Amino acid sequence: MLKLWRKTIEFFRTYPILWVPYLCADLATSCLTWLRQVSTHAIFHWVTTKHLHSVLGGDAVTTNFDHAAMVKASLLAIPVEWGTRYANACFYTMGFILTAVLVVMILRGEKPDLAIALPTLRTTPRRIFRFTLIFCALILVLTALMIAFPSSYLLNAKYHASQLLYSVTITGGELLSTSCSAWIMAPLAIALIRPIDATAVSAERKKLGRIFAAAAGTAAVVLDQLSNQLIIQLIRLMRVSHLKLDIFQPLVSLIVNFPFILLFIALALIAAEDPLEIRSDGVPGTRRLLEALMPLHFGQGREP
Repeated sequence: MLKLWRKTIEFFRTYPILWVPYLCADLATSCLTWLRQVSTHAIFHWVTTKHLHSVLGGDAVTTNFDHAAMVKASLLAIPVEWGTRYANACFYTMGFILTAVLVVMILRGEKPDLAIALPTLRTTPRRIFRFTLIFCALILVLTALMIAFPSSYLLNAKYHASQLLYSVTITGGELLSTSCSAWIMAPLAIALIRPIDATAVSAERKKLGRIFAAAAGTAAVVLDQLSNQLIIQLIRLMRVSHLKLDIFQPLVSLIVNFPFILLFIALALIAAEDPLEIRSDGVPGTRRLLEALMPLHFGQGREP
């Protein structure tokens, strides 16, 4: 485990190009999240606002926040919400695959080139969409079981739960759901960047991936909580609105999700260094992995 940590840190420090796929994915998701917020706000405004024509001339604007209107707005906003979440997860999955390609290039002694790695995404769309769908479904189930249901119980309980108990419940649910998702998704992520017909990853490698994924997820949750507290303190001290601090959201998102850059590199190292079955033509495992990830870069019987 320590060897994996050291090698991951070494790659992170030595090859800044490995940051680029994640940074691009994070920027894209920040833009999509902003569009989602604008869209959902417009939906709720459209559903709850009515323009009435007055007999005296002019228009009268009324708002309607009854149960039926809110249910209608929520139903219209759900596809936007989860469509955005799915697209965001797709961007991060593509960033992970590109990171894996760059890591394998480095292991083969080549210069990592993002322009060469990009065509990989055209060869793996089904695997990307399938992996992302599994991930989103898992997150939905875990969020409902470990965060939504417990928090709803506290809110609807006969007694008034303290703010501390509510916060502990939410944070604990996030940590538990993160650990569970890491345990399930880490082996699938490793398999995503290996050849389809490759032998199964060893149990030891799966364990390494799960531990690293759980550690990265836990660190991200902790950083998220700290950033939220920092934003609250800034609002109180500087007396500014939350909207004015939203301009720093991309930077906050990058800091909070920084551990996932290390996770991408670590999982790529695990996938590349786990022994692959040698083909009868003597092609080594690392090259076979790169061929699987970059078929457009490798012609028939032609070196890159």
